[in-house]
Amino acid sequence: MTSNTLAPQKSLWSRIAGPQAFNPYSLIVVSTVATIGTLSIYTSYDAENFFVTLTILGIVQFVALLPLVVIAPLVRSITQLSCRLAAVIGSYVLVNVIRSLLLDTLLINWGIETESRLAFRLYSNVIFLSILMTAFAWGADLVSDDLMQVSTDEESINSNKQKLSIVTSEIDQARTYVSRELSLEISATQTELADYESRANLDDGQRRSIGEFRLLLDQVSAKLSTLAKLGSGVRSAAEVNIPQRYSLRKVVDASTYVSPYVPSLMGGLSFVALAGWLGYFVDRLTALRWAAYLGAYSFVIYWLYRRFLLPWMRKRSTYVRLAIFEISLAPFVFFWLALLGYLAGDDSETYGIAGANSISVFIFANIATFVSGVLASASEYREALESSSKLLGDEIAELQATKIREENIWKEFFAGDISNSPTTATVRIREAVAERDGPGFSQVQSSVIQIWQNVLHYLEQV
Repeated sequence: MTSNTLAPQKSLWSRIAGPQAFNPYSLIVVSTVATIGTLSIYTSYDAENFFVTLTILGIVQFVALLPLVVIAPLVRSITQLSCRLAAVIGSYVLVNVIRSLLLDTLLINWGIETESRLAFRLYSNVIFLSILMTAFAWGADLVSDDLMQVSTDEESINSNKQKLSIVTSEIDQARTYVSRELSLEISATQTELADYESRANLDDGQRRSIGEFRLLLDQVSAKLSTLAKLGSGVRSAAEVNIPQRYSLRKVVDASTYVSPYVPSLMGGLSFVALAGWLGYFVDRLTALRWAAYLGAYSFVIYWLYRRFLLPWMRKRSTYVRLAIFEISLAPFVFFWLALLGYLAGDDSETYGIAGANSISVFIFANIATFVSGVLASASEYREALESSSKLLGDEIAELQATKIREENIWKEFFAGDISNSPTTATVRIREAVAERDGPGFSQVQSSVIQIWQNVLHYLEQV
């Protein structure tokens, strides 16, 4: 992957506070993961309240995100980056404060909780979900810029294809016109020669001279025929293979052999997620300590995955690589469950909560991998587009030069010295044959032959 095919270079802060800061898909994913995490905790203790809890979470997520409808346009209108960044982060914090307050209130009022856990919710939601929103804003902006550049490259390709078509058409039209006009002059001259031979009393030398003249005209005709075929050849040679736009299959394929973000994302995700989630069961310092263990463990696991497993996986089919990747997520679940067993004293109920919450790990791991696949396949596609665009540009430049060169030749035939044009040659032959008191055929033959030799000479340069 070459550097010139990467998304436009922007600072981390510019991406976070960019136009994708409130991307609805990113916000929905974060809300979904938050819902899964909270739902797994409460329904593991009381499965009968599953739908009640889900309803509460649905209301909470909707109300929490609703202010962004008004806030987002206002934040985007801020021109100074530092102020806009502060407004974006502040909006994320506001959303999660509203989520925490409303969730705590509804869980108590609807009988799911017996006492307030607002301090934990503020700590968990404001830190964990705000960080996730920030990370997703960065990723969404990166992907958006890359896809936007792909669209720009595609527009450039289409524009070049139109230019290529126009230039090719102009060359073909000019050649068709010249071929038709010269063919008419040749046909008229051949008719006059046939008429002259039938009426005049010619000796062998004169007939031989006329035969040589006919041969010259035949050579010009053959060259015109070749020119017509060359016109078709130009259109065929100008067809440049335009790469097919990347598909879901290509994205999945790329995501399983190019994953530049997985180690750091998985390590950071594991630390932040477990630090917030374990706070529900143990004290904050213990949660941070074990979260740091899992973060380091996750980074090492996925560094090893990228360093040793990916090169081997590239030799396998797409679906085999995808299956291997999904299986490689098992160490997360194992460590997650083992950690809960250690902290909870092999409490089967807690294992169930951990197992349900580990779904979030799978979601984020696959999202991170999918995003890297989008970026990788987009870069590959852009490299192919750039190669095709260069070929088209070279073809256009070559055809433009051909057009200019041929236009100069056609001017010599019809817009240059009129006394040396093919039309003048035909007129001279006609006058020599038709007017008995005019110049004799032998007198004009030399100059006419010279004109057609000049035509043949120019045609051979096309």
